[in-house]
Amino acid sequence: MEEVDSLGKMTDSPVIKGTSLKLYSRSIASSDAQADVSFVAELTGMTVVENITYSCDETSPGYTSSGTSCATKLSAGTIQGFSLTYFQSHVTPQGDITVKDWAKNWVEEHDFNQEGWEWNEWVPQSVTFYTPLLTAHVKKLKDSGTAHLLRRYLMDGETIFSVRFAVPNSGHVIEIISDKVAGTIQNQFDAYLFNECPPASVVGHSLFDLKEQWETHGGSISNANGLPDLLVVQISQPVSTFDTNLTKLSTDLSRFTGAHLNVTTHDYMDHHYNCSFEDIYIEVVKMNDATDFAVPIRLVHNLRAKLSKYTVEHYISSTMKTMDEQMGTNKGFSRYADWHLGLYMEEGGTTLDGNADVMEHDGVGYFNSGDKNTEMGGSNYARGGAGIAIQYVGDYDYTRFARKSITTLDYCSPIGKASDHTHRLNESYCPSDYDEYNDDA
Repeated sequence: MEEVDSLGKMTDSPVIKGTSLKLYSRSIASSDAQADVSFVAELTGMTVVENITYSCDETSPGYTSSGTSCATKLSAGTIQGFSLTYFQSHVTPQGDITVKDWAKNWVEEHDFNQEGWEWNEWVPQSVTFYTPLLTAHVKKLKDSGTAHLLRRYLMDGETIFSVRFAVPNSGHVIEIISDKVAGTIQNQFDAYLFNECPPASVVGHSLFDLKEQWETHGGSISNANGLPDLLVVQISQPVSTFDTNLTKLSTDLSRFTGAHLNVTTHDYMDHHYNCSFEDIYIEVVKMNDATDFAVPIRLVHNLRAKLSKYTVEHYISSTMKTMDEQMGTNKGFSRYADWHLGLYMEEGGTTLDGNADVMEHDGVGYFNSGDKNTEMGGSNYARGGAGIAIQYVGDYDYTRFARKSITTLDYCSPIGKASDHTHRLNESYCPSDYDEYNDDA
């Protein structure tokens, strides 16, 4: 039997098998998921691969003839099988600043066409994609009137062109890079300024690797949506420091899964850039026999960036602590957990039970749910670190979770599960009235 300290925490650290991780999604909380995915698909050419609306049970007080929506989940996919997933919820609890308020703040900060716009601390909250030719994407953005930021830098002796834009109901930034763009618009791409931490925008792969991966995955220069296919190459997140337990994402990922991760640090604090960043390399899922490709999760600390009304420091502190409180030891869900990375834990390695054992030992909030076949596997949604929650997907060994107690995630319950432990939506929690344009719990 494990010993506990005066606070009730286990003092003997659980032992886990270890595993390898595969990155399959970046999930983003949105105040209008349907609109955001439509926007992303239109401007990037990615295909909508998932579109689900969760509604109340017919016996619910909130049920209407058309079905009352509790939540929506939509995903746009790349050629690798990686997806951007947008969540909207009308019932899940949040913290002192709602998803809608965070998104509004980020959208305002990312009005890239505004005169006098200045690089702010939230620009690195982004996902970066590669394509061999950028011209069509830039034209799409210009024709649609979408605010965007054009930059360029040198990599492997070649000029890399970058375009960034924000998604309107989540405030999250999408960046697309390429070594080719029409000569008529090349002079519109400016070099990075000192306050923009130029090194942190250079992707963590060679141009050769990017081209090889795009070709191996069967990329098309004109897909079904009329745009070049995209390859995910980097996921970035701003941090205010690397010195707290809430920002040690690489340490936590290794500890909670037993995975051996390639982590590199890059310090420019003594340089006039006054910034630093850390790369956590995780292999991305692949659709075929392509060679393994590890995508860096890049955490960027830029002291020269303009501070926001809602700061990175407050975001990390409040969202991480709120998730610990609201999820606890598998007691409920948190809206902030919709901002997460989706990671597969390799079969035969660390199980969801072992993963949860270590998180409980360390006082990290998590919530477990089964997949459609709960006899086999499921997910632990956990608070993660550096402002990024984690969805650990894996198998059970039933040393912690009893087969009969495992249920699928109930999107119509604020705690994520039906009180009677059935696999239907919880009629006692469905909203009887809500503003469909406001996802505040």
